[in-house]
Amino acid sequence: MNRKDSKNPAVKYREELILLNGKGKNIREIAFELDLDDSDVIKALNELNLSFKTASLLKLEAYRNKLRLFASQGYNASDIARELGKTRASIVRYCRLYDIALPKEKISP
Repeated sequence: MNRKDSKNPAVKYREELILLNGKGKNIREIAFELDLDDSDVIKALNELNLSFKTASLLKLEAYRNKLRLFASQGYNASDIARELGKTRASIVRYCRLYDIALPKEKISP
């Protein structure tokens, strides 16, 4: 049986569900796009073991990735705070929360 002939939305719309979920579309938007009921979308996402990603979750993931990149390039908390317009304390707290290792601060004499 062809994937597109399946009655199971998780099988029939697998690629589309992955793509739309990855773009941060909500359940209603995915359902509208694929012409499905909201409950079918929820069931299909669960069957595919996809956690629902909202736009704000995607934004937080991008922020964490940016912090990891800065840290891997040797930026310390003060440098990152300056680059992102945040406080040093916020950067340290966030990195601690998400296990992002930061280089040690250089102490001026």
